[in-house]
Amino acid sequence: MFFSNLISAALTGRRFILHGDGSMQRDFTSVFRRGGRIQAGRGRAIDRGTFNIAGGQPVSVNAAIGLVEEIAGARVSIERRIEKKGDVQRTAADISAAGRRLGFYPRRSLRDGLREQIEFTDKADGAEHGRVGPSLLKSAARADLST
Repeated sequence: MFFSNLISAALTGRRFILHGDGSMQRDFTSVFRRGGRIQAGRGRAIDRGTFNIAGGQPVSVNAAIGLVEEIAGARVSIERRIEKKGDVQRTAADISAAGRRLGFYPRRSLRDGLREQIEFTDKADGAEHGRVGPSLLKSAARADLST
């Protein structure tokens, strides 16, 4: 939901609510082509196991916000709120077992995954609202980022 809400805010100008100062780190995983990741072990003899599937490179929430702004070409209006009680400062997944036993290695960078999700969201929102003409993404790319 984090990226869905963030991208929506970038494309529409709505406010994005951020709990905490944004320094917390997360190991984001692109959900596009997730099926390919799940099928990475096909053809291998694997009795059982539990595997972490992740991007392999934790980034701060602030850096992720900056990346979405850069790709969408628009500043996100952020409403900062206090950190949620119990929220952890850093999450990351050890994907080494998935690499060894399934042959899984992240193939898509966070930037590429976000670009694909932003383009998909822009097209889907336009179709849903019967929009004709320039996309929100193209409009957002003309926005002034210097403010």
